[in-house]
Amino acid sequence: MKAGNIHYNCEDDLPKQIALFPVEGALLLPGGFLSLNIFEPEALEMVENVMVSNRLLGIIQPLSSNTDCFSTPLYKIGCVGRITNYNETGNGQLFIILQGVCRFTLEQELVNTKPYRTALIRSNIKDLEEPNITENINRENLLDIVEKYLTIHEIEYNWSSIIQAPTPLLVNAFSALIPFTPAEKQALLEAPDIGSRAQTLLALTERSLMKQTGSHFHLN
Repeated sequence: MKAGNIHYNCEDDLPKQIALFPVEGALLLPGGFLSLNIFEPEALEMVENVMVSNRLLGIIQPLSSNTDCFSTPLYKIGCVGRITNYNETGNGQLFIILQGVCRFTLEQELVNTKPYRTALIRSNIKDLEEPNITENINRENLLDIVEKYLTIHEIEYNWSSIIQAPTPLLVNAFSALIPFTPAEKQALLEAPDIGSRAQTLLALTERSLMKQTGSHFHLN
């Protein structure tokens, strides 16, 4: 897995301890991207600290809505992300883009003097491998349901670019694009492989279309 200028090939390339950034509704997948505006003092300090170390953050969702994401219980599965873009906005805030490296299991939160959360994690090394694009993915069905969604929501798109994109990129991009619930996004994150994620994406998107239109969408 390459994120930014760095290759992550094995367990030794990844930290055992990481700063946690709980963000409700955020979905960062291995190889995918996530843009964030950083404005809370705790988060600003966290980002500044990781920028001078390994640039890695643990993106993870809180189990429930809570204004204080720095104390609420968390899901057990998150995604290690590398900050590949860092910009000061001029108003005391930051804009960053993370690229997903691999998923992790939260093993133990640590007590520390920092204003943000840190934890011991176990990285999913399988995510560092190139995904098997042939496993359980019906590309035709995927493109069909995505086209229906984009058309119904009047989202402008370049179809020629979409159909030329690699299948794993399509699966991850549309998993992040469509406004699923936090629980649905967690299900996409926890899908064991890219094939399972594609099946989950198809099912969730079809259900979303049915709710919005009252009609059943048959895949070609």
